[in-house]
Amino acid sequence: MATLTQLFVDREKQTAGFGKILDGGTPKRVMLIEAPGGLGKSWTIEYMRAECQRRQVPNVEIDFADGTVYDFLTLLRRARDSFADPIFNPLTQAINELAQPTLRLETVGSTAATVDLGSNNAFSSANVSVGDVGTVIKDNSFVLNTDSPVVRQAIQDRLTGVFFECLSALTQRGPLCFFFDTYDKVTLEAESWLVTQLLPRIREGLLSNVVVVVAGRQVPTLDSVWVG
Repeated sequence: MATLTQLFVDREKQTAGFGKILDGGTPKRVMLIEAPGGLGKSWTIEYMRAECQRRQVPNVEIDFADGTVYDFLTLLRRARDSFADPIFNPLTQAINELAQPTLRLETVGSTAATVDLGSNNAFSSANVSVGDVGTVIKDNSFVLNTDSPVVRQAIQDRLTGVFFECLSALTQRGPLCFFFDTYDKVTLEAESWLVTQLLPRIREGLLSNVVVVVAGRQVPTLDSVWVG
């Protein structure tokens, strides 16, 4: 069976540029690959992921065409699970604290009563220190249970902050990569998280060891300061 390297015959410019980014040969950390269907975008990402594996660079691929409805929490969980490092234990604990089950009891002729089955749903700091080693804490897999946009935004801000604390700690060991494929099918919430949370931190130098590759028939509009 042919290897990925043997099968790959296109997009030499992007793959060479990706290697340059990993080598630190350019300050740019974002690569955009925009082209119609069938022109090798997904192959390019797989080639780059193979290069990450060869270099032992942690990476996560999020394909917006895989049938998953990506909200911000799904993005955080996918990244955490792909990096698979106990350094993300504080994030998992924060998710377990904030994504709690509730039981809604309704009786005829009375107002619905809601009973919170969680033990602690406050916005408190996770008590697992960033950098703890050992067994990866398991996620309770619950979804965010709120109808209030204000509360949901507060939860999103809290979890996003913890995620980037963990991510920043992981980057102290070396570079890591995010791959976003089929960006033309991105959800509004996932796109908002990418362009208002992840990319600004890279541009501001807060995540200098993070590389982002975005591929699709459409990609974010970024000026040349951003991209390689």
